[in-house]
Amino acid sequence: MLNSIEKAPYPDWLKSDIFTFDIKNLLKDSCYYPASWFDGNPVRYLAGNVYSFIYVDYEYTRARIYKETQLGLRGYKLIYQEEISENRLTPSDLSRFVEPDFIDPSERVEKFNHITNYLFRNRPFAIWNIFERKADFTEHHGPFRLSILFLKFEGAFAYQALYLYHKMTPFIMAVIQPGTGFGGNWTSFYAENSILYRSVHYYQDPAMLPTYFVCNSQQWKGYNTLVDKQNRFNFYYGDRVRMNYDGHLFFWKRDNDELRD
Repeated sequence: MLNSIEKAPYPDWLKSDIFTFDIKNLLKDSCYYPASWFDGNPVRYLAGNVYSFIYVDYEYTRARIYKETQLGLRGYKLIYQEEISENRLTPSDLSRFVEPDFIDPSERVEKFNHITNYLFRNRPFAIWNIFERKADFTEHHGPFRLSILFLKFEGAFAYQALYLYHKMTPFIMAVIQPGTGFGGNWTSFYAENSILYRSVHYYQDPAMLPTYFVCNSQQWKGYNTLVDKQNRFNFYYGDRVRMNYDGHLFFWKRDNDELRD
């Protein structure tokens, strides 16, 4: 947990030993991380500031998620796991709030069509996981429990289907290694006219924007207060190589003034 970011209340739904999936519980005061793969940095730094992490990547497979969750998190054990169907996340007939306009040169229609066809053949799915701190670790290591939802989907459209549909917003948005350019992503998650940026700003209401923006490159417009900076390291745990990169993570807070045009 970062002391520079306020601590969220510990949610009641994590206190019970009977876990009932409610997407609104997971979205409230959450950290949303599109193009996440299995980067553990948000959990490493923000567990305790938030207790619910939404990880989204269209390259997820069930086998890889089950492998990663069994390997687990340092100091935590997996105590609950459930596959969540699409209709428990959002209505299956939901229309998109925002469409790509391909104005930004990084929005590549060929790559977008490839991803769309891939997701049509390989249907999106989600796997919900709850981790509990091991007895030999103290509260200084992290909160007693935390939730991670792994969702196989495209990051911008997943934001619409989850947060826009339910008229909610994440407490923290993480755009760390989004694969722009040669990384394979069809759009830039940093660009102000990109579909992710326009989706997050869809309601044109400052109260509907994330309070914090985490990145290792450029922050979004409207996030000008640097509240923390952390080093990032490659490290090993079990038989897993963490997919981290050398450099820094920057934690930006949203400006308090009105939403800019």
